[in-house]
Amino acid sequence: MSIPKLNIGDRVYLISHEYPPSQADPVKGSTYECKGTVYKTVFYAAGAPFNCWVEWDNGAFNSYNVRNNSVLISANNSNYRSIW
Repeated sequence: MSIPKLNIGDRVYLISHEYPPSQADPVKGSTYECKGTVYKTVFYAAGAPFNCWVEWDNGAFNSYNVRNNSVLISANNSNYRSIW
């Protein structure tokens, strides 16, 4: 399975996450909704998950990976882009 990659500087929304919406996890459509900016990405070798770090416009920071069922979409265009 290929992984559509988000790049450093991409603007994103969080649309799915295993934890409830919060300032650190501002899921789109929740009262915490805001955009964020990707500031670090890493793909580990040997099948380990892709990780993406986001600074949210509300001042919070968080990282996301395939293990916590996170889905980020690009806010830069209308095409769906997931990091997994």
